[in-house]
Amino acid sequence: MFELAIAKLKAAGYEHYEVSNFARPGYRCRHNQVYWRNEAYYGFGAGATSYIGGNRSLRISNPNDYISAIKSGERVIEFSEHLTGRRYLSETIIQGLRMLDGIDMNRLSERAEVDPATEFASQIDTLISRGLLEWSDSHLKVTHQGLLLLNDVSQEFLD
Repeated sequence: MFELAIAKLKAAGYEHYEVSNFARPGYRCRHNQVYWRNEAYYGFGAGATSYIGGNRSLRISNPNDYISAIKSGERVIEFSEHLTGRRYLSETIIQGLRMLDGIDMNRLSERAEVDPATEFASQIDTLISRGLLEWSDSHLKVTHQGLLLLNDVSQEFLD
């Protein structure tokens, strides 16, 4: 059914740009691409997540508790973590492989200050040999078969 949906939407002029997203050319969802590239974003309100400078934080989920915390001047963050090193690379690769354009590994290397292609060389080589990933210039991306098995591909990069 997924392959039929891909074919029908492409025939109707839609661009398949992310595993579960299609758009008319020029109308990709810029908002979601921020998440898939593991870029910074602010979240506001109960249950909202922010990701700034490698720090991910989650606000209190229950709206009543969130409002009470604000009114009493208490901290509204119920969880936070700082992503660095291999964990940062892992999440960035897993999210980035959702985009059919793939991940610009040169850009990721600059952001991470470590070469992700070296750090995950074994996983990348294995997935390429299985026909699930491919290189296109400096971009690592899923093949059509890799798209169909994206959960399996992603699992290889879990930290």
